[in-house]
Amino acid sequence: MAVIADITVRTPADETNMLVEAAPEGIVRIPFMFGSENIVISYVLVRRDGLDEFHGELDGRRESAVTDVRVIDEFVAYALVHVTYPWHADAILVSLVNAGLDVLEGLGTAEEWTFRVRAYECDAIDRFVEKCTRAGATAAVDRIDGAGRNEEPILTPAQRRTLHTAYETGYFEVPRRTSLSQLSEQFDVSDTAVSQRLRRGINAVLAAQFDDDTASPTD
Repeated sequence: MAVIADITVRTPADETNMLVEAAPEGIVRIPFMFGSENIVISYVLVRRDGLDEFHGELDGRRESAVTDVRVIDEFVAYALVHVTYPWHADAILVSLVNAGLDVLEGLGTAEEWTFRVRAYECDAIDRFVEKCTRAGATAAVDRIDGAGRNEEPILTPAQRRTLHTAYETGYFEVPRRTSLSQLSEQFDVSDTAVSQRLRRGINAVLAAQFDDDTASPTD
């Protein structure tokens, strides 16, 4: 059975986080992140008036800490930015994925991170706390809610697979390395169906960040 947990992580005073440093206001909002092979993929909400600064700061770290950064979509006040980095780049964020936790929401500053995570086994939370301790951070579990087992995931399996495949095949790159038609062939559905999955998936990630009300996802 899955549980939902709120975790606060106090980072060492001498340790900096590249996403926090790049954020215009020194505050990072992560509505969704996951691991893929040897990299971690984070979707970050950035205010549009600070987007160029954020993008430029991470672009300057491509050689050492960042493997990819791109704007997925832009809205009235915010932009959704896709950032990938290797497992060794950030001990705290990588430990979340490595421990087997689903990140439902993350908020980071120079002093601390707060996460809402889904764990399918309580040992996963213990593993994360232990990894934070070894990295010199202090992690505290503020709340564990067993009722979280009834919560719906942010993305449907189809939306998650489509977003992941679109990223892996270069759909979000400029210029694009693949098209809606090529994606639709992979999933054996229409171009319209793929487009709707991508839009609904991105919208679901944003809704989880901004909306108080949650609804069951639709394919």
